[in-house]
Amino acid sequence: MFVRKSVYMVVFCFLVTTISLQAQIGKYHLGLQTGFVYSNVANTWKIPNTESKIVTNWYLNYAYSLYAGYDISRKLSVAIEPGFIEKSAYDVSLTYFQMPLHAEFSLLLDVKFSVGPELNFLISNNDYKTYRNFDLATNFGIYFNGDSGYDFGVKFSRSLTKVWKNSQFITDEYGNENIPANFRQYYFYVFTRYAF
Repeated sequence: MFVRKSVYMVVFCFLVTTISLQAQIGKYHLGLQTGFVYSNVANTWKIPNTESKIVTNWYLNYAYSLYAGYDISRKLSVAIEPGFIEKSAYDVSLTYFQMPLHAEFSLLLDVKFSVGPELNFLISNNDYKTYRNFDLATNFGIYFNGDSGYDFGVKFSRSLTKVWKNSQFITDEYGNENIPANFRQYYFYVFTRYAF
């Protein structure tokens, strides 16, 4: 596990160095992004005529990525943020290589709103038989674009695909049995970014 994460970190640093050396001035923006991830999974299937819902505990994790953006106009830009994110499902830690693709809109002078799909590829977990290798999610957020090259913001993401590979059934907090496990991942991401 340690060797695998070390290899990922070396590759990540190599990509950062290579891309930053090729960065162009003007409409292109390149940078590094990191922050804390507050993640959860919840069952989206509700039992008819009951208040039953199954929500697991929230977990604090981390993420780090590259940032590459291109200004289409003064109000609109597109961005991609390839990187690694740690999420949790129950007590299992799930590490993904993720590829968020965003359209970014300028709301005010230094405030931007971003929205787009997020592709997540599972690269590490404690139970490969249970969790899907791919997760498609939707992602939106808002951030403050600082003058010194630092950005600060928050994002929210929700899975569009189920977390588990196979159909599983669970029992809820009221003792109702055989509830289809339709768990999706959710997370809040508080981040900072530095643009080259």
